[in-house]
Amino acid sequence: MSIIRVVLILGCVMGIHQTASAACTLNTQKIILSPEIVNDKQSIQSGGVIQTRTLSLQNIQSSGCNDSHPFSAQIIGDLSAMKQPGIMRSNVSGIGIKVTLETSTGRKIQWPSDFKATADEFRNSKINIELIKLDNQLAAGSAAGAINLQIRSATQSLPVVDIIVPAKYITMLNRSCTIKGNRTINVKLPSVALEQFSGLGSTAGRKPFTIDLFCKSDFTTPSQIILSWSGIENNHSSNSGVLQNIHPKGAVGIGIQVLDQQQRVINLKNTTYIHLAHQNNGNHSIPFYAQYYQTTNKVSPGIVRSVLYFNAEYQ
Repeated sequence: MSIIRVVLILGCVMGIHQTASAACTLNTQKIILSPEIVNDKQSIQSGGVIQTRTLSLQNIQSSGCNDSHPFSAQIIGDLSAMKQPGIMRSNVSGIGIKVTLETSTGRKIQWPSDFKATADEFRNSKINIELIKLDNQLAAGSAAGAINLQIRSATQSLPVVDIIVPAKYITMLNRSCTIKGNRTINVKLPSVALEQFSGLGSTAGRKPFTIDLFCKSDFTTPSQIILSWSGIENNHSSNSGVLQNIHPKGAVGIGIQVLDQQQRVINLKNTTYIHLAHQNNGNHSIPFYAQYYQTTNKVSPGIVRSVLYFNAEYQ
């Protein structure tokens, strides 16, 4: 078994709008931030940076701008988005968003603030987005509304920089998990007589077993474990939950079927979602069942052995 992590990285979408005026004007650069995937990082202390993204402003063009002019970095709309000076709230409790304009001369401008700059300072400038750990509880919070950040000048109606932070900007993914005990789980089914099978599709010898995980995390909200399966399925059965007997001299016409915690057949071609209502101090014992399954009309006695692999993703 392995713990897998899936990260989707999306590029930002940038649009350019031209503005013309006799006074000093700069064209608008619009940025819609793409979602961030955040892993639980226990070693980061409150106030530390979880991760950073940098975007380049390469298309800022100006007209009639020779001197330094006043600008304002503003939060448009809901001012309650500001959690601390320079740090805004996100859709995840315990994580703040810090956005900084880094000019071509190396100056760093935070939101909200007023400043003076030349048009040349905007060319090849950068937008730095930092996710800040605000406390020790990074529990998933309710989705907040989108945040609109702008840099505006009194000499033009359109903003110079227009940034949209989506409402669901952050997704928490893959908290740290390990398998308790041996990575190979041996499930020994009881010995049964052939007389217990009544025909094609009949079952016998059901045995419970568990997959035990320890997921170290300070998260307290409900989560889920996603299991994906792979194994040699039985070719004689249309039931996708039946594994083939791989013993070279084993029983004929008998496979092993796997059931979930509700004792329903598991479709091994699909993923299985296990919803966790309680964290239980990081310990998770997921119940399953295995049983013999008659796959052909003709059967003969012998050993039955099957192998099933799975990957676990903790969200």
